Amino acid sequence: MHDDFFALDGDSLKVVQFLGWVYEEFGVELPVATWSEGSLTAADAAAAIEEALHPAAVPAP
Repeated sequence: MHDDFFALDGDSLKVVQFLGWVYEEFGVELPVATWSEGSLTAADAAAAIEEALHPAAVPAP
């Protein structure tokens, strides 16, 4: 959950494919720029999806 996507051989094309899958599965559009800034983990992705689906459910850091 906390391993960095890019350290595990992830690349920008895989990010775009993942974001397309998120849109198809959950109906939420996440900005590509979010994933190109720093590290990306499965926990980060889950939190971003949860926030997009339920904006008030995730407390601000």
